[in-house]
Amino acid sequence: MDCKTQYGQTVIPIFYDVDPSEVRNQKESFAEASAKHESKYRDDVEGIHKVKRWRTALSAAGDLKGYDIRQGKKEEYVNNKEDGKHLMAHRLRFKVLVVLDDINHGDHLDNLARDLDWFGKGSRITATTRDKHLIRKNDAVYEVTLLVDHQAIQLFNQHAFKKEVPDKSFEKLTLEVVGHANGLPLALKVWGSFLHNRDITAWKSAIEQIKMKSKLEIVEKLKISYDGLETTQ
Repeated sequence: MDCKTQYGQTVIPIFYDVDPSEVRNQKESFAEASAKHESKYRDDVEGIHKVKRWRTALSAAGDLKGYDIRQGKKEEYVNNKEDGKHLMAHRLRFKVLVVLDDINHGDHLDNLARDLDWFGKGSRITATTRDKHLIRKNDAVYEVTLLVDHQAIQLFNQHAFKKEVPDKSFEKLTLEVVGHANGLPLALKVWGSFLHNRDITAWKSAIEQIKMKSKLEIVEKLKISYDGLETTQ
């Protein structure tokens, strides 16, 4: 929304399975989410300011003319792939930035960004994937590197303690948790947030569970965090 206000860029919101008025007026799940964030950041001035910016942006987006997906028929989208491609080619003749997140099937990339001439000169198409086999031979590839030790510790501390230096009594435990994350930012963020404001006993319990799952995929390790949440959380 800042880009719309400052640079005059066009924003077309897509309301997927939600009434635009709920977004505009912060009702239902949006009200609940806002309340949770406000509670989470109640002692963090910067966090409270961030939540207020989110609410303002959502309200502004709800006022814009966009696409209400609830009003369409799903079969129309599924059965008209070719029409969709031609429509995309027509609409996206301008310079655009397209981000395709978490591509896990070759058809996804082909259907949405197969031909570069669909897009205007200077356009950028960025796709993220965990499957290297989906990368095409002419694509420019950027491999996301893992964090080195001091970066990993700093990121974890920001989420676990809301500061860059851990409390003295948690220094050893912090190094142990960070060591199991193997430099993966997502694990550091999730575990740090989960352990925030928890006592040493809870930390030791979480570390033991992480050790038990050491040979499992990272997704299973991350489940430790939400498996440990109370039902109200």
